[in-house]
Amino acid sequence: MGALGEARPGMRSALAKLFLIGLGISVGTALVEIALRIVPGLDLRVVTSFQSPPWKAWADPAWGNPGGPAYRTEPTLVYDHGLAVDMAVPAAGHPRGTFRFRTNNLGLRRDRDTMATKSPDILRILVLGDSHTDGYVNNDESFCALLESSLTRRLPPGRRVEVLNAGIAGYSPAQEFLWYKMRGALLEPDLVVVVFYVGNDVVELEDPSKPNVDPATGRPIPSREGDPSRIAPGPGRFASASTLDAIRVFALLRYAVQLGPLAPMWQQLSLPGRVTDLGGFRMDTLIQVLRACHGCFLQSLQQIAHARRYPEKMRGDIRRAAEILIRLDGEVRSDGHRLVVAVLPTFAQADLSRASQERSYVANLLQLDPTDLAFEDEVESAVLGRLLAAGVPVFSLREPLRQAALNMPQYYSRDWHLGHLGHRTVAAALEMEMLDRGLLPVRSAR
Repeated sequence: MGALGEARPGMRSALAKLFLIGLGISVGTALVEIALRIVPGLDLRVVTSFQSPPWKAWADPAWGNPGGPAYRTEPTLVYDHGLAVDMAVPAAGHPRGTFRFRTNNLGLRRDRDTMATKSPDILRILVLGDSHTDGYVNNDESFCALLESSLTRRLPPGRRVEVLNAGIAGYSPAQEFLWYKMRGALLEPDLVVVVFYVGNDVVELEDPSKPNVDPATGRPIPSREGDPSRIAPGPGRFASASTLDAIRVFALLRYAVQLGPLAPMWQQLSLPGRVTDLGGFRMDTLIQVLRACHGCFLQSLQQIAHARRYPEKMRGDIRRAAEILIRLDGEVRSDGHRLVVAVLPTFAQADLSRASQERSYVANLLQLDPTDLAFEDEVESAVLGRLLAAGVPVFSLREPLRQAALNMPQYYSRDWHLGHLGHRTVAAALEMEMLDRGLLPVRSAR
């Protein structure tokens, strides 16, 4: 009995030490959590929920993206083009193996500077869109420049034309809306053309690192409001994630084992935690996918994989994309201008014969079936239908590109962006559509 009584104080002391250790860990973790929320820097919820594997793990040096000064940060838009940039970018599918990424004084993809104030003799067309509009081609090869050249020959005496390329890689319809409100309206365009890309414009609305828009009011929703851990699934919501994603310390640890310094060890030891949020795919699977055909994934199958995981929410985002475009049409009209939406298909939609082999291989790696792959057709049909019902001028570029693809490829095979021949086809289709709709004060079509 005496021995037992003597052991009790020791047990109490051990329990007290454990309690103090646990309390210390809890307080320390709380302090780190508070610091991660207060100190500005990388939003790890974004990094771990919407990021491809590290570039160096899969990138082909023959293909590149504009970087460094090509972009500048902007509080509302998050990022925008840099001003007066001129750099060479590797593009193995381009006839020269590279293209020049050049911006002018306003950050537009244009070799000549642009005066913000428009003179009365200028017919100004502003084109909004993502990387397909931005162009993985030289400026003079882009459909904006080609359209400007062609329309110049049609204008009546005393008139000039400017087709301003305001496309920016990675932009969603929400960012395009905000860009118009902040910068585009000041350019006083006579006509605004929005190029809606079927392959990833919907999933871009899910990215919590980017701003969004309330279609009912046109109010911008800052990127940090898009916390996937606290917003319930539904139309126009961001990608869902586990409750643990709200904890920055947990996000930091997960980043370390997925993409950070601990990732190599985690991969070698096959420890848990290697699965990415996007579609639930292993990081090594995504690396294999991107090495095989980065364009297949980034320009198409990434969105399809997301739709497979969150089908109802993504359908809500299709509606949201259409409502943002309808809202933009109202803004443009209230400014006294006109708007038209051109729906751009993916490589597979326009030229399945050339896209089939790589797409099938990557789709198998991602365990996507033919039903999943039909999501792009659903996006196209739903957006066209909703805009037509709302009276927004809209048309599809799918048939012109499909017809042109019977003779020559219109897209880069690995990258899946429009190639220089695809830009020619789009320019011709835009011109004829504008003329047929009477959107331009020019002579009749040929």
